[in-house]
Amino acid sequence: MARHRIVRGVVVAAMLAGGFAATSSPATTTPATAPTSAWVPTLALSQQSRQELSAFTGGTAYVFDVGDAITLWHSANYGLSWDPLTYLPAGLSTFAQARFATPKVGYLIDFDRLFTTADGATTSTSWRQLSGPRLPKGDFLEEDTLGVTGTTVAIGGGVEGPLHVGCNPPKTSDVFTSHDSGRTWVDGRLPGYSQVGSVRYFSKRDGVAWAWEMKPDGNPCEYEGTTNSVYVTHDGGKHFGLAMHCAAKPGEMCTAAQFLDPRHLLVGRNNGTMTASSDGGRTFHEQAGLPTVLGPQPTKSENDEDFWIQGFAFVDQTLFATTKFAGAYISGDGGKSWLRENSCDTVPGLGIGDIAAFDGERAIAGGPTCIATRTSGTPNAVDAPLPRAGADALRGVDVVATAHGLRETVSGGRLIVIRPRISG
Repeated sequence: MARHRIVRGVVVAAMLAGGFAATSSPATTTPATAPTSAWVPTLALSQQSRQELSAFTGGTAYVFDVGDAITLWHSANYGLSWDPLTYLPAGLSTFAQARFATPKVGYLIDFDRLFTTADGATTSTSWRQLSGPRLPKGDFLEEDTLGVTGTTVAIGGGVEGPLHVGCNPPKTSDVFTSHDSGRTWVDGRLPGYSQVGSVRYFSKRDGVAWAWEMKPDGNPCEYEGTTNSVYVTHDGGKHFGLAMHCAAKPGEMCTAAQFLDPRHLLVGRNNGTMTASSDGGRTFHEQAGLPTVLGPQPTKSENDEDFWIQGFAFVDQTLFATTKFAGAYISGDGGKSWLRENSCDTVPGLGIGDIAAFDGERAIAGGPTCIATRTSGTPNAVDAPLPRAGADALRGVDVVATAHGLRETVSGGRLIVIRPRISG
């Protein structure tokens, strides 16, 4: 079962999407049965890391790459070449996340700090700190995840009160949304102690988030999330209502969610299966999962985790999906059918993460050690089978991050948060 472990402290760390993955042994390949995939590795990364990707019509793209070092990469030619941007806010931790709303306007979170740039982060004064959501005196927001769509900015996190003796879990779990570039905010509260893994808006009114349900695991100040749920809003973030609980089957977790329009919502799981809603998230029906070389999904084997759906991107009626170890997929019919394409996960087979699309043909996908770019052209079927040898080596810890005495570990989807105890 996918497991995600978070270690929490005085400040709650943000969940790291994407994954650190060990390198597998070379896979056995067979001759191509279709034209070569249109994906080309264009940015080799010097570290195993995770990234947030942003892409725009016209060819501008950004990669915010976080590992032992933090780098913001920029492309002006649809991801075919990249330049590092020098200027970032001082003192960033490995929990920082950044996404762009336009080719020039971007946002960055790091624990309880929020920044914006209006010039593409090209000067030493580019990043300006925003005040963020207004909270009661003494409280602060632990920022877990960032979603950006145009002037709509959303932050999922937990509100912390003044520290006291004990473990200090969040007072509330929230998705804060701004529709005016961070000047004012509305608070969509989630139930209990929920660790927000993702939040995405389709329009100013319609958005979707998913979050782990965190519970004490018996160790001092340690909390565990082994189940999660999907929440939707149709009032611009004032309320996020429960759409579905994702543990219908043992080990099942939701790992990606995307509105295709205000009514049609697609949810991907950690075994390559999908469920969809055609009424805005009120009811769901099963949808065909990602095609495999092993049979229909789920295959009910240890290989299912390879098809773990990492993310969706939807542009010009074309839907892209990335998986943990099984490549990238493309659909022209809203996810009813898919073609598989290799991206960064060529031999020896590395897990990939975030994805962003320029248009219906061009996109970029992230991976632990590279960024791949999909060049213009018609969708092509996969040109090689899935990597198989050494797959067990890829099923360990996905993400480990530490900062300010905090530690997060993501292992197979299980989320653990450990908080240093404050003694009286």
